[in-house]
Amino acid sequence: MKQLPEEIENEIQSGNFVVKRSNGRFNEVDPDHAQEWLNGTEKRAGGIVGITKTPSALNRWALSFNLRSQISNST
Repeated sequence: MKQLPEEIENEIQSGNFVVKRSNGRFNEVDPDHAQEWLNGTEKRAGGIVGITKTPSALNRWALSFNLRSQISNST
């Protein structure tokens, strides 16, 4: 944090560090909360449970998450 570029530091100081998943109002959350939501979504879907013991499987799951999310949202 001490080595952030000045423009990034200014944005953080201005409060621009939230995650907004839709265009609605009052739906911004901190990045940690957003990540926990994603983790919970995948655990409920049976995606990440059980594969964390196999590094290659976990890497495949993590690298394909964005594409799988996009497909899921489209269907």
